[in-house]
Amino acid sequence: MCIRCRFIPLTVGGGIQNLDDITQLLNHGADKISLNSSALKHPELIRQASEKFGRQCICIAIDSFYDKDRKDYFCTTHGGKKLTDVRVYDWVQEVELLGAGELLITSMHHDGMKQGFDIE
Repeated sequence: MCIRCRFIPLTVGGGIQNLDDITQLLNHGADKISLNSSALKHPELIRQASEKFGRQCICIAIDSFYDKDRKDYFCTTHGGKKLTDVRVYDWVQEVELLGAGELLITSMHHDGMKQGFDIE
């Protein structure tokens, strides 16, 4: 089979701020877009994007971090560098209601450690 005959779904994320960014990425070959920091900052972007492009192409990346002091998992932004006050459990429920079609959940404690996912 020639390389041109293969289909590889492409999800693109990073720095996406608005519907124009999403439009440009989809027009240039992306099948899905992945939002994290911008979605946490402007949750309504999830609804707008899913209504305009379909929920099947809206993936929400959730970088989770276990806060020992608060004994719970919280969302981080900017590649895990900035901790928010948004509980992962609450955010998962909210993004589903807003129209997210897919989730990509990363445990920042385990990311790159070759220890598997943080099952707890």
